[in-house]
Amino acid sequence: MQLISRSQEVVCMSSKEPEKDVTINVDGQVWIDQTGLVRVQNPNGVGRYPVVSPGQHVTVYVDGEEIREPVVVSEESKVRIVPEEVPALSEIEVILSSDELVAEVVTRFGPKTEYKAAPTEPAVQVVVEGEIDREVPPGDISEGEVVQALQRAGVTAETNLQEVLLALQEKRCGRFVVARGQAALNGEDEIFRLVEPKQREVGEQDLVNYREKSVYGVEIGRLVAIRAGDVRGKPGLTVRGKVISAKDGKGLAIKVGHGVAVKGRQYVATTSGRPRWDPVRRVLEVLPVFECKSVDLTTGNIHFPGDVSIKGDVQEGFIVEATGTITVDGSVYGGHLMAGSHIIVSKNVIGGTVEAGGIQASLKSVLLYLSPLVKRMQDCLQAIEQLKRNPAFRFKDLAQTGDGPLFALLMENKYRDVPGYVEKVIQVGTEVIPELVKELKEMLLGPSITKVNSLDEVAALVDEMARKEQDIQESVARTAEVTVGNVQNSQIVGSGSVTVNGSAINSEVRSGSNISVRGVFRGGTASGFSIICGELGSPGDVETEAVVGEKGTISAKVLHSGVILRLGTVISKTVKLELQVKCRTEDGRLVVERGRF
Repeated sequence: MQLISRSQEVVCMSSKEPEKDVTINVDGQVWIDQTGLVRVQNPNGVGRYPVVSPGQHVTVYVDGEEIREPVVVSEESKVRIVPEEVPALSEIEVILSSDELVAEVVTRFGPKTEYKAAPTEPAVQVVVEGEIDREVPPGDISEGEVVQALQRAGVTAETNLQEVLLALQEKRCGRFVVARGQAALNGEDEIFRLVEPKQREVGEQDLVNYREKSVYGVEIGRLVAIRAGDVRGKPGLTVRGKVISAKDGKGLAIKVGHGVAVKGRQYVATTSGRPRWDPVRRVLEVLPVFECKSVDLTTGNIHFPGDVSIKGDVQEGFIVEATGTITVDGSVYGGHLMAGSHIIVSKNVIGGTVEAGGIQASLKSVLLYLSPLVKRMQDCLQAIEQLKRNPAFRFKDLAQTGDGPLFALLMENKYRDVPGYVEKVIQVGTEVIPELVKELKEMLLGPSITKVNSLDEVAALVDEMARKEQDIQESVARTAEVTVGNVQNSQIVGSGSVTVNGSAINSEVRSGSNISVRGVFRGGTASGFSIICGELGSPGDVETEAVVGEKGTISAKVLHSGVILRLGTVISKTVKLELQVKCRTEDGRLVVERGRF
């Protein structure tokens, strides 16, 4: 603040009176009169001297020295008061947001203010304060000055000065948005919207089960699926005219298989059948449905890329193989059913084989070796990066030879188990993941390891392996279920749950999930995550075995003696008839719970 000196000298009033015999003690006084002059009266006798303190909006000098705290004065002191004078304020400021998407104008106004010393009453101690004597309005700011300020700030976007000009006219302080840029709009990740049987959004890795104990189908010309989501990003623009880049969304890598045509962003069925999305191959297809009365000499074996519906029976020695579902309204007599999805046999399976799951079994085998391979390769890449960050490591050799020799050295010493995993993945995965198998052969098998030039190549392959691992894990989660009536002298295998609505006699039943036998399971082996039977075993001690994992359970309304129970590493053979039992393990021992289950 600017201070303008308007000095006011003290006027000392003499208070001497004729001497008397008796001295009266009186305190001194100081005050400021109506004209702004400081007046002082000395004390009488042993009275106190007056004190002056500086207040606001004034500067006080005593005997030529500025005072900042209370000071004793007398009639001989020279006291000068300089009132404050605040200059007028008329200014504008342009402020841009950190992302330069918003431009604001700040207006500041204030009048010129002149102060004077405020009068006081006589007292021993006085604080000198300033009070407003006169105010002068601030100066004007023109629209042209605002435009020039925006130009100096580099603002090129279209402006709206209406509120600012009103504030300038009223000489009002404020902050006003005058221009806005255009924010960048990132693209959306593409989604796949399947139309049948109900609209549902799924990602590329999601599995869609179009069948829950029945088959949903589409007719030729029916819309099967659509792409949704604006993948391309839209660039933005700052108020200074700078382009803001936008990220594109992630598109789905979708291929079309049999029975599907692409119409723009829509997928239309070109044949009647059942839609299926395969996340491993990333293929959308419509599986046709093959129908026949029965499977015998009139039809021969059936190998069909879709669903098979059999209205009658499957006779002995005949094979029915389908990539989709198999539905048999009758019985299977010594036949062999193999399906990529669910199998339903409404009546009996006698002397036959039923296998549901298809490729899932092979994919599970791939995971046994692919998962540890991915982990070991990720550890290897991390070890190389840590080695490079070590100050003692020399980089000059890598500048000439690339990362290949270092990678080969680690593979030969610390990661000698990797080639073994690679060979196993190639062995079990050639048919189900051929593209990845080819890449593994070209980079991680035999002499090809020494041909690696850059770790970026290896990192890209490891990323691809990790994505494929995730794809397979999602795929094997889609279990194929088996539902049959009665089973005798047969083999039933399902990657999902197996349900026997009647009884199973002298048969092998294997499930990747749960086994449920409503009637009797007698003779043979049942193995799954959990087993529930109406009656397990027989009074004649026919060899019967029930197998579950460490966390699985075996339950039966009637459990006969002589049944072998395997729960993980715990093996036990029942010695007496039990009713309403549930068997599980706890701390490595068998626990048998009794009651209704």
